Amino acid sequence: SDRCDRFLGHRELGDPPANFAFVVLGSVGREEQTLCTDQDNAIIFDDGVPEDRLEDTRNYFLAMSRKVCAWLDEIGYSYCQGNIMAQNPDWCQPLNAWKYYFSRWIHTAEPQDMLEVNIFFDFRCVFGDKTLVDQLRDHVDMAWQKHPLFIYLLAENALRHKPPLGVFGGIVTAAPGEPEGSFDIKAAMMPIVNIARAQALKHHISETNTMNRMRRLYEQKVFSEYEFSEIQLVYDFLMQLRLKHQAIEAKSGQTIDNFIHLKSMTHIEQMTLKNVFNKINDFLAKLRLDFTGMS
Repeated sequence: SDRCDRFLGHRELGDPPANFAFVVLGSVGREEQTLCTDQDNAIIFDDGVPEDRLEDTRNYFLAMSRKVCAWLDEIGYSYCQGNIMAQNPDWCQPLNAWKYYFSRWIHTAEPQDMLEVNIFFDFRCVFGDKTLVDQLRDHVDMAWQKHPLFIYLLAENALRHKPPLGVFGGIVTAAPGEPEGSFDIKAAMMPIVNIARAQALKHHISETNTMNRMRRLYEQKVFSEYEFSEIQLVYDFLMQLRLKHQAIEAKSGQTIDNFIHLKSMTHIEQMTLKNVFNKINDFLAKLRLDFTGMS
């Protein structure tokens, strides 16, 4: 209770009117935040709130969320530009509303929608009643089994996002929105994240962290020991490259971003990066085979 008071300001707002869970999404939900991470969070509260108290209950949690999101912004987790935060009424809802959201995404999603809803499938409870999150996860697992096309859409989305390699094996730089001579290391890592997410849902794995998902997939023999070892090496290399880049920017007072200039990398790093990107393409080929039977 003292922890609640310190973290969520209950002394100012009073006791919560219902059980709730403060959940994080996206990279924070996967426990993969870097020095350049914004907020993605939400509130799930209990379904047992009477209809005549529902508005007051939501207003309480919105007020609480505004405080929490402001505190997070103060310590370096900037506000989400897409407004995917608990202080947005859309993302401060009772459990049954969240079940409806996920059912709708699963039953009606088109391939182009996947980018927008992907982060919601990496939800993780960081405070409050974890059973609400467990109930939602069970609902998601049942919902996609009634509509298995959704898992194939997730896989199709993963196959669309490839590492920046050109047809002759060179690293492609200066894609739209990227500085000249650079590539987006965050985008380059997303194929692994997407593969892990699609395979984890397919195989009923509840973990959200990418490497924990991969480890469980290895335990279920979806990946061989050799494949799992390679995935770990690839992911670790890219994450170290990303954190090194951001640490240098932070130390020099620059704006921290995910755009790495090739000229800032050693020759060995560039050669290793090409090998890593080729290996990611191998992982994508395995995903295509696992989901479609096509090589």
